[in-house]
Amino acid sequence: MDPDDFGRLELHADAAITSAEADRLGRAAVARQLARAVLDVPVASGFAYAVQGPWGSGKSSLLNLLAAELGSTAAERVLVVRYEPWWFSGDEAILRHFLDHLGNSIAASSLWKSEAKKLGKAIQTLGRASAPAWEIVAPGPVGKKVADVQRNLSTERVPDLFKLRDQIVRDLSSAIHAWSSCSMN
Repeated sequence: MDPDDFGRLELHADAAITSAEADRLGRAAVARQLARAVLDVPVASGFAYAVQGPWGSGKSSLLNLLAAELGSTAAERVLVVRYEPWWFSGDEAILRHFLDHLGNSIAASSLWKSEAKKLGKAIQTLGRASAPAWEIVAPGPVGKKVADVQRNLSTERVPDLFKLRDQIVRDLSSAIHAWSSCSMN
């Protein structure tokens, strides 16, 4: 049998869609509903959503559409922070890089104006203090010992993580309260 008898074989890249125009499966409508749900959560509450599904089921496409929807309808109210945890190995590395990325994103944001840089820096400090570099590079007893020596030699004082976390929560609550008061007027 001649291979040409089967017609032309079309291959498609395994890439997430990034716009509603490329949506052929109706995910844009779901993204709009999710965006409304995100925006309906009381600002001070905080909330976490999870998108779960098998590989190739469209999770990244849905998240791209959700980010686009929030960006077009609520950019002045929502900061979308994308994070790729699978780029890192180990809980400490993931936490450290997440907090650093979150801190950078908040510091660069215009949502909280003058508070953004202070809040972003505090979140980054929390990440650095909670996962010393040597424990990431050399996990286990050797890394812990090197991290102890590094901490003892360091001129920078390691902050009390619980106090720092509490301060971040207070600063964030204050920034959200100030922002929500301004945006409601």
